[in-house]
Amino acid sequence: MKIQYDDLANTYEETREIEPIVYALLCHFLKIEKGNVILEFGCGTGNYLKKLISDYEISPYGLEPSESMRMIAEHKLGGGVVSKGDHEFIPFSDNYFNKLYCIDVVHHVRELDLLFTNIKRVSAPNSLFCICTESHSQLEEKYWLKYFPSIIEIDHSRFHSVDDIIDMGITAGWKHKGTFMADSEHFASISENTMKRFEQKSLSVLHLISSDEYKRGLKNMKLDFDNGTEFCQKEGYTFILFEKGNN
Repeated sequence: MKIQYDDLANTYEETREIEPIVYALLCHFLKIEKGNVILEFGCGTGNYLKKLISDYEISPYGLEPSESMRMIAEHKLGGGVVSKGDHEFIPFSDNYFNKLYCIDVVHHVRELDLLFTNIKRVSAPNSLFCICTESHSQLEEKYWLKYFPSIIEIDHSRFHSVDDIIDMGITAGWKHKGTFMADSEHFASISENTMKRFEQKSLSVLHLISSDEYKRGLKNMKLDFDNGTEFCQKEGYTFILFEKGNN
């Protein structure tokens, strides 16, 4: 099934927020500075670019295939440049960006070789490229698997292994600078925003499970939400950092 992101743009805008730990580590690993020319591959509705503009006065560029998401991002960023494109087509000049990143996007890309090759073309010498994704072990820790158990099999097939991402980047001529995992856990009930995300299907994988599983899982999740049931919730992110050479 192909996910129609144009239809999900408003839902994403209502329910997606910046993850503070992702933002902080992204800025740290990329060494963000005032005036950097930055490209976000798969920028969605532009939340991270907007925050970077506010904090660092960067020159923001976004790449996004969904027209509806681009329209929201363009409005949000004001003078930022948000262009239509994907891993096959990046409509920017050679050697242009000195910082590049993508967040929860790389699992939508099948041809990693094209992604790394085309990202490298628009990257300036000595530029940094950071991929934020989730390892297979981190995916297996998601608390919502108890409501929607088939998600893990689907995500195992969608998400590239960390080793495969690194190997493909190196093959394309990038230098692997390091891999960093950020894991956290807390004991809490389901938040209102999380419940809303599941009700509105703003997680792409919810469009890939059966209708029966979704309805059954949502009913059980809503019961726990209404009862304020608390349990251990684990979250994890993996950052893979690459550097382009000086030529």
